[in-house]
Amino acid sequence: GVLNLGASLLLLSLALADSCGLPPVTPWWLFKRVSRAEEACPHCWPWHAALNFLGDYQCSGVVISPTWILTAAHCVLSLLCPDPSDVVQVRQVKIIVVHPHFDVVSYDSDIALVQLDIPLEYNAAVRPVCLPNSTETLSSSYLCTASGWGITEEDGGQAKRLQQMQVPVLENEICERNYYFGHRGGITAGMICAGFVSVGGQDPCQGGSGGPLVCRKENGLFILYGVASWGVGCASPKKPGVYSRVRIFLDWIRLTMKGEPVL
Repeated sequence: GVLNLGASLLLLSLALADSCGLPPVTPWWLFKRVSRAEEACPHCWPWHAALNFLGDYQCSGVVISPTWILTAAHCVLSLLCPDPSDVVQVRQVKIIVVHPHFDVVSYDSDIALVQLDIPLEYNAAVRPVCLPNSTETLSSSYLCTASGWGITEEDGGQAKRLQQMQVPVLENEICERNYYFGHRGGITAGMICAGFVSVGGQDPCQGGSGGPLVCRKENGLFILYGVASWGVGCASPKKPGVYSRVRIFLDWIRLTMKGEPVL
């Protein structure tokens, strides 16, 4: 009957909300193949959170569980009590854990975890992203998506709405040799480069540290491969964005979420 069908649809919706890497709507934007940032499609990136301090935006974060947000270490070093939030749910911070090997000069191991005081409620607007396999690598030029509240090129101010941009992945050796030789100490194994190297323009990662670099795999799931860390300028030509390579830090992420100390 109608009631049974309704109940089945509700159960299906709840099951999808608990699954990682599945936005509630198909990101049609992925098929446009644009080389500049634009306003994000509604509910396409339900794992994207904002880190606010005293009401002001500081950085982005990524939902990986009901109580844990992944972000960049340099975002939280100077914050005492930020409150990660998005347009739907607001939570207070319980603890902040910075990777023990974070280097403030090179930005190596630029990754941190934020534990929320009250678990998020997964729905159409809030869902987790999938973490990568520890052995899985990305081929050069693989097209992924970066999102964030970056600096807009129109007035140089912070974007009022979430921005999205497709960016190709670059090999670390090529990225360092051609674009960042000697800068901050180079591109380490814990970093991944992504971005257009021959054109400039608006960049969702500029002013959006801690935001996700997600790649859609053959099964349709979005996997978190990078956390926005640093770059040069606002999508400057030949200066791709640099992200913390998430798969390198999987053991630290899992042990930290379990409450086990990591040295």
